[in-house]
Amino acid sequence: MEIKILGEVESYDNLLSSIPQIINRIETICKNSDLVYSHMVIEGREVYDDPETYLQENIADLNRVEIVLKTIQEMMGEMMESAVDYLDRANAEINNLAEEFYNGPTEETWLHFQQLLDGMSWLLETTNLLEKTYRELSGRSTDFQEKLDELKEALEGKDLILVGDILKYELVPFLEKLNLDLSMILQEKDDTHDLVYLPPRLGLFLPKPL
Repeated sequence: MEIKILGEVESYDNLLSSIPQIINRIETICKNSDLVYSHMVIEGREVYDDPETYLQENIADLNRVEIVLKTIQEMMGEMMESAVDYLDRANAEINNLAEEFYNGPTEETWLHFQQLLDGMSWLLETTNLLEKTYRELSGRSTDFQEKLDELKEALEGKDLILVGDILKYELVPFLEKLNLDLSMILQEKDDTHDLVYLPPRLGLFLPKPL
C-alpha cells in the first residue's frame, strides 16, 4: 500500500500493525510544522472519517492513500465557510420545524428534528474550535450549549409548544447572529489574526463538513 504525504510516497504493508506507523508519521509532520490533518483521498474520493478508524476497517483493500494536510488558517477558513453555508440553509428549516411542533409533530417532523440535532452537534463543535482562534466568537459555544440544553429539557418534559418556542425565539436568533459574525470574520479575515494555543492532536479531531 502506498501512502502519499506532502508529495512523498511511502510504502506500507496492508496490515493492522502498519496503522500506528502511519498515524505516527502524520502526527510527526504536523508537530514539526504549521500543518494539521484535513482528510484522505482514496481512489479520487475525499474521506473525512477518523483516519485511524478508517484504516483499521479497510486496511486490507487499500492500494493508494493520499493524506491531505493544511495550515490551521486554511482549516479555520474552510470551517467558517462550511458553517456559513449550513446556517444560510438552516434557519428557514428550523422555523418550519417550530411551526410543525406547534401544530403537532409528525413522523417526518421527528426525522427532520433528528437531522437538525446532528447538524447542531457539528456546528457546536465547529464553533468551539473557531472561538479558540477568533476572539470575536468568545463565549459562543457556551451560549450555544445552553440553548441546546433548554431544548433537551423541553423534550424531556414533552412540552412540544415549548420546543417550538425555543426553536423559533431562542435558537434562530442565536444562529442568525452567529452567521452574521462568521460572515464578517470571513470578509475581514487576513493573516493578522493571532492564533492561540490549539491541542496537539487538533487536526485529527476537526469536525468533518456536512
